[in-house]
Amino acid sequence: GESTHPIANSVRNWLCVINIWQGSWQAAEANVTHGIRIAENTRGLLMLAACRCMAGYIKWRAMSDKSGLTQMREAVTWMESRNGAFHTSLHYGWLVEACVAEGHFQEARRHMARVLSRARQGDRLGEAAGCRAMARASVLVADDEGALRWLARADNSAQLRRSAREAAL
Repeated sequence: GESTHPIANSVRNWLCVINIWQGSWQAAEANVTHGIRIAENTRGLLMLAACRCMAGYIKWRAMSDKSGLTQMREAVTWMESRNGAFHTSLHYGWLVEACVAEGHFQEARRHMARVLSRARQGDRLGEAAGCRAMARASVLVADDEGALRWLARADNSAQLRRSAREAAL
């Protein structure tokens, strides 16, 4: 509903992630906008950074607005500087995807290293997405074997998470 409780912000953020995974961009934007308002009102800075990253991803992915990539970078940099590690693999995975699509391969590799580090710590939410993006990057440089390795890693991540969605992708 319209609750402004900090827990409502967390719920909205998860709804936004689901909306993004479903490609329900209008619902994702509505949830993240409400989440930003709650985070600002409650001074939930980590939640605000997470919302800003999601809003940037929506802007970049759904609206083809390249400024969304800058917004994602800024939000993740803020989280990183404060050792925020709650499901950050998700945000890094989106950054990998955007960087590969925009041709920023070195930056994508740096973010993928963060995804893999988080995966080793049990946070695998962004791992398969990052691996699929790295497979696309491998194809772009004619490294078919590398692409197959990244896809195998994405499949493994999906199996470890028991994620039918990731397995299908």
